[in-house]
Amino acid sequence: MLKQLKNAPIRKLIATIILFLFTGTAIVQGEELLSYSSIIQELRSLWKEGREDILYLLVEDAPLFLASHELTGGIKKIVENRGYPFYLRKSALSLLSREMEGKERGEYLISLFWKEPDIALRVEIIRLLGETDDWIPFFFSILQKEDSGNKEEEIIIRWEALRALAHWKVRESLPFFFRLIEKEDFPSELKEEVDELLSLYDFSVSFYLFTMINSENPFFREIALFALWEREDGDVVNYAHKMSNDRDKKVRNLSQTILWGEGEISHLTLQEEDLNSCLIRVLAKYEKGVNLLIQMGEKDPLLEEQIFESLGKTEDIAFTPCLKEKLKEREWRPFSLLRFLPEEENIEIVFSLLVSRGEELYLQEEEVPPLGKEDLRSNLYLIREILRSGDEGAKLFILKRLPVLGEEALPLIEIAMEEASPLLQREIIGALEEIKAPAAAYFLEKLAFSLDEEIKISARLALAKEYLSQGYSW
Repeated sequence: MLKQLKNAPIRKLIATIILFLFTGTAIVQGEELLSYSSIIQELRSLWKEGREDILYLLVEDAPLFLASHELTGGIKKIVENRGYPFYLRKSALSLLSREMEGKERGEYLISLFWKEPDIALRVEIIRLLGETDDWIPFFFSILQKEDSGNKEEEIIIRWEALRALAHWKVRESLPFFFRLIEKEDFPSELKEEVDELLSLYDFSVSFYLFTMINSENPFFREIALFALWEREDGDVVNYAHKMSNDRDKKVRNLSQTILWGEGEISHLTLQEEDLNSCLIRVLAKYEKGVNLLIQMGEKDPLLEEQIFESLGKTEDIAFTPCLKEKLKEREWRPFSLLRFLPEEENIEIVFSLLVSRGEELYLQEEEVPPLGKEDLRSNLYLIREILRSGDEGAKLFILKRLPVLGEEALPLIEIAMEEASPLLQREIIGALEEIKAPAAAYFLEKLAFSLDEEIKISARLALAKEYLSQGYSW
């Protein structure tokens, strides 16, 4: 079969793949290089050097090259070393949390929490423990602990504990929730998250909402009314009528906006300075509300940015012709609103933006609706042109989406590898790992000899995983 192939590079590629599959060793420029065992030994040596930048590259994949009796102790040393930067300790903590199980895992994380001074790591520990409902008493112990010197940090820690309890709908934590948000020094940035956290409690919170709506605290009344509206409670219109003349302006505006949206009153008066995230989210649900927001934003560019930022984060909005025209005028920013367009139009706009503003699209790629296999296949010509001569952001955006094509993506990756920067090479390695095709080893082998140390190590890690998937061991 090989004799029938006249293309020398293809013959070399197939020979390399066959040798890789049957021997676990690749041939590069006539030499036998990078056997599985040699890669593992190299990774172990790099690990022992203990350099921060190298450890960060290796830590998530440490089980690949460390024996089980070495792993836990080695990772704990990184987690507990306060001299290491947060990003490295967090990565090590994440791995340790996956490697340990049950009671041993929980007790270790709790012990670490009480000893650890770094608030960011303490928050991460709470989030890890909150993955199961086994440690609810621990979260209550945080809520019941007396205030220490740093009130701001204490509030953040208690908020995370409440978030974990709300996730598991632990109704008994609600009194702590209300006591915390009632504090005078409760941070304004956390106030933006109150309704989100309340929504996690689901049905458990209803009784408290009806209590809050009669509270002397105007913030409680506002949040309660908004939560009832968001849940589409049958009594929300009645409550909005009762509160339409509330002594607090925010509560008054919210109740009147709900009544106007529901058609209960014919006129709504809002000033630009009245708008906040709650009001924007309520208005966004109604066609006339969306159009009003657009009119208000046209008077003030800064206000327009605030409005569209909030609209981009709102799941349920009335997507009106007026909004579509405004989006087109804004060159489709924020990109998250593209999800409301018909799929065919959405795809056409995304590829148009890739050509004109690829860097911006990549930086906000999480907001962009996903591209499916057929979307990519029907735009292969444009994808090839972008990978050959597009800006780096556009290439990175495309590379992140290629794995859905499986082995079909490999010819495109070969184009992307031509004169690729280290940033592109990192993305290529990630794509090759996701594709999980034996032929990916050919490209990883090339990258494993990069002059860039990070690329070389990342490619060798990926190559070792490919060997492992073929059944090799060291």
